[in-house]
Amino acid sequence: MVDHVRVLSASFAAAAIGALVAMQANAAPVDTAADTANRALGLPSILIPWTTDRAGGPMTGPPGVIPQPTPAKPGLVLGASLGELYTDNLTLAGSAQPKQSSWITTFEPFVRGAAATPRFTGLFDYSATGYLYAGQPSDNQVAQDFRGQGSLVVVPDHLFIDGAATYGRELVNNALSSQSGTFFLDNNQSNVTTGSLSPYWTQEVGDLGRMTLRYTHGRVIYNDHGIPDESSALLDGVS
Repeated sequence: MVDHVRVLSASFAAAAIGALVAMQANAAPVDTAADTANRALGLPSILIPWTTDRAGGPMTGPPGVIPQPTPAKPGLVLGASLGELYTDNLTLAGSAQPKQSSWITTFEPFVRGAAATPRFTGLFDYSATGYLYAGQPSDNQVAQDFRGQGSLVVVPDHLFIDGAATYGRELVNNALSSQSGTFFLDNNQSNVTTGSLSPYWTQEVGDLGRMTLRYTHGRVIYNDHGIPDESSALLDGVS
């Protein structure tokens, strides 16, 4: 087991806010797909809570806080961060094993967006983090992370389709030494892709209430592409 890991970090971030859509102060709220679907079911939003005033106004916040697009405030945010990391145990070696220290330069561009129309509501968050290891160029790598979800109205008040997808690094074996952070070279990580699609039908059934018929299909895929020193044998038997 790992007895200790020290990690120091410093970073600088900058972002440009583009295509942010704000409704006029007295305009009627947009009736999004998520609103339509969940109103029919008597449920709150299936995506994320409304975090800003739907009545409108510019996307502003406290100094230093970047406004984030939501279905209530659709738009796009682009940015990047530059940082430096130091760890005294890069490979997560155990207490009886020699430890390897390293300085790591990080560069992370990111894009986040949200859309809302009467028939579709969706949002996504994508980032790619490049790690440059001092004196170890063969270990340089890029870790990607994606989260997205959406809802489509096919037949108003009746037929809807929800979808979601993710991509990112995950631990393969929880029994082995592990720490949060995709920069560790511990031979215990995998790129994991998940996706799900869920069509459903809702229907009023007289005085009995509302019936909902839903089908959900999901998929999980593991791979070690782009992870330094990662062995495909680690994923044997994982599906």
